[in-house]
Amino acid sequence: MAKNLARCFFSLLFAVIALGLTIHLSINRPIIGGTDDDAPVFPNFTKNATWPAGTILCSPRSILRGHHQRIISYSLYGPMGTPRAEAPYERLIFEIPDSAKIWYPGWVVRIYTNYSKEDENATSWMQEIEDRFPTVDFCHVASLPGLSGDIQRNQSNGRVWRYLPLMDPLVDVFVSRDSDSPLSEREAAAVKEWLESKYIFHAMRDHPHHWEPAFAGLWGAKVSQNRSHVQHLGRKLIFESGRSNNDGWDQQLLKNVLWPEAHQDFLVHASFHCDKFGDGETRAFPTRRPGGFWLGSGTRHPPIFDECPLKCRPKEHPDWTTC
Repeated sequence: MAKNLARCFFSLLFAVIALGLTIHLSINRPIIGGTDDDAPVFPNFTKNATWPAGTILCSPRSILRGHHQRIISYSLYGPMGTPRAEAPYERLIFEIPDSAKIWYPGWVVRIYTNYSKEDENATSWMQEIEDRFPTVDFCHVASLPGLSGDIQRNQSNGRVWRYLPLMDPLVDVFVSRDSDSPLSEREAAAVKEWLESKYIFHAMRDHPHHWEPAFAGLWGAKVSQNRSHVQHLGRKLIFESGRSNNDGWDQQLLKNVLWPEAHQDFLVHASFHCDKFGDGETRAFPTRRPGGFWLGSGTRHPPIFDECPLKCRPKEHPDWTTC
């Protein structure tokens, strides 16, 4: 009984925090770049356009967007033996595009999926989303000729598919995110600092239990800054470092493959453990934590109210105990 009451309390509290974040959206909105709102969604569109099969690393729709794409990347897949993801994850997909328009204007939401094109219900559902949201592209991992066809033959872990923009020549910048974690001002402000920095990679650690150097839904790369190097790391990360369907495999790849080779190229924003790793540079978050919200909290985890260490606070704001 006590556990159920505690769970209800935290769920209600987190809902209030999320509501507060939503209300705050129009008050102080950091713009992190991208194309203007009036720019064409498909600048290279021509009627009856065709594409060489070997160039498709997401979808024909994604190619119409041309070069210099900025991508927010997600994975969506059915658990082992099931054709589709659980219903809560599908419902959350509908919330992402509007949030992305606020915090990532001009960016494209890519969703890498193994949903079968032969499944009429799944196809209709995806088409509905693309029709409603012009900045969403579904990428079918079973049919990516630019990456040797069916990705699942070489990388069966669905969580890893969201890293595929690392290898796309049309992509300039990408960030990897969890579909159940809301985009926010806190995240956007940190990403803005990274985009303006010299660093290729970005990571965010925002919880006392964030002991790893980089987290699967809280990192990104400026692909175009050193495209050959980033593509090399992408191939190594996705295709050349073994296979596992374990839940934490996407996390282990970052720790064991990407971080050892690229840690000096990382800008890290950390509210805890800010001196634990040898990053290129570690900074405090530029915004104060709103309530108990933390990046990566999603819909499953309670808020946090731990004080962040003094050394992890902005130098100009030592009073930010919740940094």
